[in-house]
Amino acid sequence: MRCHYLKPEAVTVESGRTALTLEWNVFCDVPQSVGTVRRLSGVPVLGDVCPVASNLYASRITVKPFDAKAWRFSVEYDTGNVYESVRNIAAERRPWNAAPTVEYQRAEERVVCEKYLCSSGGAVSERPILNPAGDPYNTPPEVVRAYYTIIIKWAVRSFLGEVVNDLEGTVNAGGVVIDEYSYAPRELQLLTLTPTKVKTDDGVEYYELAAEICFKYWGHDYKPLAMGFNAFDETGKKRAVLIDSGGKYNFTSGTRITDPVLLGSDGKLLTSDAAQMPAMEGFFQTFEYLPSADWSSLKIPAIKAWVVK
Repeated sequence: MRCHYLKPEAVTVESGRTALTLEWNVFCDVPQSVGTVRRLSGVPVLGDVCPVASNLYASRITVKPFDAKAWRFSVEYDTGNVYESVRNIAAERRPWNAAPTVEYQRAEERVVCEKYLCSSGGAVSERPILNPAGDPYNTPPEVVRAYYTIIIKWAVRSFLGEVVNDLEGTVNAGGVVIDEYSYAPRELQLLTLTPTKVKTDDGVEYYELAAEICFKYWGHDYKPLAMGFNAFDETGKKRAVLIDSGGKYNFTSGTRITDPVLLGSDGKLLTSDAAQMPAMEGFFQTFEYLPSADWSSLKIPAIKAWVVK
């Protein structure tokens, strides 16, 4: 195989030139296709330094045949970052080896703030937000909690269509790495997954995958405050909670409560004192209401991604 660029010897390139196009002739001993000739050793590739201007790099390459053994490479050089140009090689020749593209979209939700930070003697602790009588406020403060939707696109050689039905709506059962960042189990939910079948220039089929993934660092489980109108007594029997004239909760005398009371992890009352109940440390249950799944079949690249601005 012989390869040379077409440039008269008398032509010079002025310093400071920011763009240049050179045409190369490539002569082969055996017939080639567009795909195979691009992969021959010695032909121009993205990121190559221009042979007549060392400050320019190959950013775009067009290939046309004279016949199966003779080819014309038209190479556009510019001052673009050589690292970025080289990263395009995989995307052009082997898209499934290329870095994914990723976009991060911020969203917010408002949650009740139940504690405040108290500094005492140089130490900072959390304390419940209560009124002077030790009761919680009817209108507790709310704070903004941010989460992110990750929009990621990548390519794979093969893909089974049933994976969409199996994984859409699930949370990650195991750790997942996206854009070189590690996410713990159940921090991600796959909102949408869209596969598209495409071909390379030389006819190789592969799939482009696009996904929207919701990331919440506190996870995707349902965590309600444990409370109710019934509770377990000391024998483990579930009974209606009553309140007597002395402001004590019990199961034998008084009237049925009209507001739910806090329960512990064992389903029992946190306290029998109605006055103290609002100030008690509540117990939050955890329900994994979203199904988890192994996301390894998605083959999400763990490498650094192109970040969409």
